[in-house]
Amino acid sequence: TLFRSGGELVICDRKFCTKAYHVSCLDLVKPPFGKWECPWHHCDVCGKLSVQFCHLCPSSFCKEHQDEAQFISIPNGQLRCNEHDLIDPVENQETINPPTLHNKIGR
Repeated sequence: TLFRSGGELVICDRKFCTKAYHVSCLDLVKPPFGKWECPWHHCDVCGKLSVQFCHLCPSSFCKEHQDEAQFISIPNGQLRCNEHDLIDPVENQETINPPTLHNKIGR
């Protein structure tokens, strides 16, 4: 699959996941072979299954490491990690620390 400015896309094979990533954004030179799960499902710190997710990037954390991350609740109810504060400020932000759990299914 091609995307205008970013090149080839890789789509997550996990059930109900709608995430797609540019191959280059994953630091890959070619798409992964076989069934592939995106980084959003695994903790950035230890690789365990994630329970807290940023809606703007693949940052995510398991139950053990979720307190290490600061998430901001945006008006639509979704969370985003603090890496996006300076890049894309949103009015009426509320910092949540420790973050609340969000279930990925149904987003």
